[in-house]
Amino acid sequence: MGEDTSQWNFTFIANTPNWTREETYAFNARVAQADIKAWQSQKHYELLRSALRNTLEERCKLAVHEEPVEWENWELMVGKRGAKLKLATPRDTPSISVKLLDGGFMTPFAPRSASWRFYGATMGDLARFLSIAGRPVRDKTGLTGRYDFPLEQIADPVPASPGMVFNWPVGPLGLTLKAGKETRSKLVIDHIEKPRAN
Repeated sequence: MGEDTSQWNFTFIANTPNWTREETYAFNARVAQADIKAWQSQKHYELLRSALRNTLEERCKLAVHEEPVEWENWELMVGKRGAKLKLATPRDTPSISVKLLDGGFMTPFAPRSASWRFYGATMGDLARFLSIAGRPVRDKTGLTGRYDFPLEQIADPVPASPGMVFNWPVGPLGLTLKAGKETRSKLVIDHIEKPRAN
């Protein structure tokens, strides 16, 4: 299973000085030959995270700590009348498709279309897709199968409408979205300096 990088968008970082938001820097690094196998098989990018943090601590004198913070989220749930999902059937992956984290794939309705057809998708896949709308979506459906289903984008979203994140309504799938809360970690920068030139 790959890394769920969608969750990286939902990390609070406090006390960031203006230059960290206005200036960009490039990291040029090499992986030692002896470490290549471990680097290629790492999970959750733990080696990359460690390397970046060590670099920031060395070059920018970075010091941080974590604090718990309450976040708003959406909870993906089965609607009152039950889910309207079709169990997945085996099929070849087309050339124009996007691989999903749990092993399925999705294809656009048409070239340059914002609507998608999901194949062999889990509810976790759907929750991750919906999370791109700015608030994390958590799978609370209890559905553990793989499904084929369409997800059609609508032009005029209605804010706070049940069963909708941004402009992808899940009501036609027999699902709904409920506002919820969760506790996550906030990174607080205690100290950071601009990096010096090489």
